[in-house]
Amino acid sequence: IKITENEGIQPDFSFHQHGAQLYSFGYGKAFIMRAVSYAYLAKGTAWEFKKEKIDILSHFLFDGQQWMSRNQFFDYNAQGREITREKFAIYPLVLACEMLNEIDTEHRTAYKDFESQLTCGRRTEPIIGNHNFYRSDFMVHQRPNYYFSIRGTSNRIIGGESGNGENQKGYYLGKGNTFLVRRGDEYKDIFPVWNWRKLPGTIIEQSNEPLPLFDWGKGNTGKTSFVYGVSDGIYGCFGYDYVYDNIKAKRAWFIFDKEIVCMVAGLTSNGDNDFFQSINQCLSKGEVQVDNEILTSETQQSKTVNWVWHDSIAYYSKNVETNLQIQNNIQTGSWKTIDTNGRADTIQKKVFTLGMKIGKHEKNKSFFYAMLPGVGTNDLKNYCFEKNIKILRNDSTVQAVYNKELGQIQAVFYHPNQIHLPWQRLKLNVLKPCLLIVNKKQNILEIHFSQTSSNNMVIVDISKIMNFKNENIYIVR
Repeated sequence: IKITENEGIQPDFSFHQHGAQLYSFGYGKAFIMRAVSYAYLAKGTAWEFKKEKIDILSHFLFDGQQWMSRNQFFDYNAQGREITREKFAIYPLVLACEMLNEIDTEHRTAYKDFESQLTCGRRTEPIIGNHNFYRSDFMVHQRPNYYFSIRGTSNRIIGGESGNGENQKGYYLGKGNTFLVRRGDEYKDIFPVWNWRKLPGTIIEQSNEPLPLFDWGKGNTGKTSFVYGVSDGIYGCFGYDYVYDNIKAKRAWFIFDKEIVCMVAGLTSNGDNDFFQSINQCLSKGEVQVDNEILTSETQQSKTVNWVWHDSIAYYSKNVETNLQIQNNIQTGSWKTIDTNGRADTIQKKVFTLGMKIGKHEKNKSFFYAMLPGVGTNDLKNYCFEKNIKILRNDSTVQAVYNKELGQIQAVFYHPNQIHLPWQRLKLNVLKPCLLIVNKKQNILEIHFSQTSSNNMVIVDISKIMNFKNENIYIVR
């Protein structure tokens, strides 16, 4: 029981097993149950665990596994091969809470709250904030009315694995896929009928060829080093220099309270088939509306759609010069197709799929879309995206967004460059690749940054200051 950069509990309280591979709800779930069981048995004896060991287990449960969950949803990005098992076992986590409640009496209320979430899907206090699991290229965003996660795969980690006949179609897991959850059942048992070439958030070539396997993770390390997030604890952005199969693109996610803005820039594709930017693929629930009109067909394709609404989530894609595809139909499959040990009987589920069709030979293509969780159709009548969000840059060098309501800029710099700030004609230069969150608080700029190398040199330069004193500018790393 220790913090390690090898297999086990990581410094950011994610969990690695089978190499640098995110497994917080796979092997990590078994680890917490076994470790706490021994601590429980040893309590009050000569072999009682030291407090520092109990603290590590407590932090792993609260700052790791708890953050990766909402109600009875346990992030599939952190399950490894277990995503294709028909039943997800909750009891190891429940048992860990119950036993730690007896061992670590100082945090009984917190253990009870997590246990209530696990067993009943309810908490006394919601988790609110943003957490960047930098060791696993994984970011989680929690709000009272939704949960969002994004996971990439750099050349520092393994994206996932197949093995024991499990995860037969998980080739694209961890390649920029996202989950957007409100209740917790949006993706429940969808996996036998999922189109695994349209995983939420991914850009994938559409082909009928069988998906390759990564036998125990072999060959599934990312291709680039620039896969980073930056978080100030409340908000976060995530940048991904994406190179995979026949596609290259700069991809970024900017995560606020109301809006989640997703950008793609410099996209170059060179395959035998069209590509698909998936926005979401979840279980269908109720009607689908397209620009305030109810979708009456199973499939619709258009270049002129502004808004799509489904299951209390609005999707915005105005002025995107590509075909937006909307599907709301029955999909079939079986557990055996994704886990050779699973049941072979055919399963049918109605699935909502939204995404953009991208040509097979694109060059330097850029676009963005946004997601607004927890809104009704009437809310959209009084909402204007451009009044609250301004796209500052979206190219292969810089991707940046300004949230006017928050007075916050989030930016991903893939190369040294500059952006103009919307305050007092300020210009912000960065001297090396990085990610930034810039908050303006009266006459103070608060800058959080994530640097892509380990040295500590300051990388931010703010110039052309008018009525803005240098001593009032400070940087928080």
